[in-house]
Amino acid sequence: MANKLAAFDIDGTIASSTVVHPLLYFALRLAWANPFWWIKTAIRAIWWLWLERVRHDRAGFNVSFYKAYAGWPVKKTKELANQWRCGKFSQMCFAQAGQEMMKVKGEGYQLVLVTGGLDFLFQPFADAFGAKLIAASLEEKDGKFTGRLVGDPLAGEKKAQLLREYAQEHGISLLQSYAYGDSGGDAPMMAACGTAFAVNPSKGLRRIAARKGWQALKFSH
Repeated sequence: MANKLAAFDIDGTIASSTVVHPLLYFALRLAWANPFWWIKTAIRAIWWLWLERVRHDRAGFNVSFYKAYAGWPVKKTKELANQWRCGKFSQMCFAQAGQEMMKVKGEGYQLVLVTGGLDFLFQPFADAFGAKLIAASLEEKDGKFTGRLVGDPLAGEKKAQLLREYAQEHGISLLQSYAYGDSGGDAPMMAACGTAFAVNPSKGLRRIAARKGWQALKFSH
């Protein structure tokens, strides 16, 4: 195994996707005839915006957001996830992201995808690149999702913590490693590595990148 890695965030870094995209894709197929789900979700969306834009609490946002999956059948949702990933998600992937991943892999870096998105959405994508996936998991009970995360939400310092633990477990030097992210929430993971790249950075990450001397990259479709 390589003694250095390249850690990539997914949403906003590898693709222009967000956690909202798959949720809406599933909802239009699983909850289209359930007005109560739409009303409840519309009310929750106000709370989500407040957590995201005012409190800048991505972890709290994730915990609340994934409650929208509660009651959905696991098998059917995962079947739809395959359709979404092969269709909508593939169209949102940045061409340069795939090129960069293959480039650093060819240079001997182990690819690690670190995301607050759900594991069943992105595991086949990670497998296609021979990458390790560190992602969120939803609790399952009686064939349905409960809407609760298994463990802590993957955001901010939690991403950095899990990346450090993975590196230590596999004898990888993070000082020799790369990290790619697009938002301030990725900054702790990026700071944990010796070299960081700000991909299509948000205003917050742009300020951090300028202060730390991180290179900015522009990825597009």
